[in-house]
Amino acid sequence: MSEKEGSVHKTGNMTSGDVTGAGIIIGTNITTGNITIGDTIIGINKSMVQNPGSEYLKGLKELAVDLEQEYQKHNVPDAKRNEINKSLLALQDDVKDLKPGLKVDDLSPPQQAKITSDTSTLIDKILDALPPAAELVSKFTPLAPFDKLIRGGVQQIVDGIKGWRKSKQ
Repeated sequence: MSEKEGSVHKTGNMTSGDVTGAGIIIGTNITTGNITIGDTIIGINKSMVQNPGSEYLKGLKELAVDLEQEYQKHNVPDAKRNEINKSLLALQDDVKDLKPGLKVDDLSPPQQAKITSDTSTLIDKILDALPPAAELVSKFTPLAPFDKLIRGGVQQIVDGIKGWRKSKQ
């Protein structure tokens, strides 16, 4: 990927006041295929180029776009956005090489556990960052392809986390 003037590209782990994560590109110049979250661009384009038919990566990209709208609407702080972005990157890494149409039984137990864990972490961070609202559940629609990779599906994770959060109030 070529660097454009005025942009900074950092791979590996970064921790600063504004950005936390791995493989995050910061700048105003956007390369086709990246996900833009405010001034943070999540580097999903490499995976999209390697596996352009990935229903999982398309779902993550769609979720990131939906989340950006919610961030603006609810004025979500950068720290919470960055935690969500870090979780998106982890889940992207889990599924970037998976072929479309896989089912949970096609995955090894460690793969199943990692995808389920990273999906749960992502959903928990989203529910923490955004006000609880009935419309929020529809924001997880882009994760529908993940239902095939998670026993019980994404909605079961959402319901479990929401129930746990409600019990803690």
